[in-house]
Amino acid sequence: MNLRKEIKQAYNQIHVPADVSERLKQELYQKDFREEEFTEIFQTEEETRPRSGKYFGFIAAALVLGIGIGSTVWSMLANRSEKVFNPAATVPVEITATETTEETTTAPPDA
Repeated sequence: MNLRKEIKQAYNQIHVPADVSERLKQELYQKDFREEEFTEIFQTEEETRPRSGKYFGFIAAALVLGIGIGSTVWSMLANRSEKVFNPAATVPVEITATETTEETTTAPPDA
C-alpha cells in the first residue's frame, strides 16, 4: 500500500464527537465577522519594497557564469586549428632500425 492511501485511511479514522462539532457550529453562528475582532486574528503586514539587491546579485552571478563559459568556448575554438591532439606533432618519435646479419658458415674444402 502506498503512503498516500495510508495517510488517507488514517484521516478517515479520525472522528470529532458530536457535542464538539455542535459547540463549534454554535460559536461560529454567533460570531459577527464584521467586527474588529476579525482583523485581529489575521494581522496584515504592509508590503515592503522589493529587494533590488537580490535581483542584482542574480544578474551578477549569471553574468559571471556566462563570461566564464564564453571565454572557455572562445579559447577552445581558437585552439581548434592547432594540431594539439595529434600525437605525432607534439611527441618526437625516433625510429631506429637495427640490422641483423647472418653469417653463413661453410665447411672448409678438404685437402
